[in-house]
Amino acid sequence: MDRWNKTHCDRCKAEVGKGFGIYANGGFYHRYSCWEEEKQELIKQYEWHEDKTSVEEEMICPYCGYEQMNSWEIPGDDGTVECGRCEKEFDFTRNVEVTFSTTPIAKEDKA
Repeated sequence: MDRWNKTHCDRCKAEVGKGFGIYANGGFYHRYSCWEEEKQELIKQYEWHEDKTSVEEEMICPYCGYEQMNSWEIPGDDGTVECGRCEKEFDFTRNVEVTFSTTPIAKEDKA
């Protein structure tokens, strides 16, 4: 049987009634119950890779580690740039931190 004519759910192995199945992520599932469970499993399996992101004063290519000098000159607060060394594209987000300094205008009289 070809993959587009499945009658049983890949997750629970039970028969799927006509119109109640969904082909997704390379499998066939009950449209609501099993596919929702499968999506939750996929989300749990997603792993944040620290080596694929960095927070630095200059942009660092996540592929080759090249430091993009004068990153502040790149327009916009997010977008896609091409690495100056390996020429691969990667996404960036500019994080701006706001701080304040205060000084008195006049000296206070000491009583």
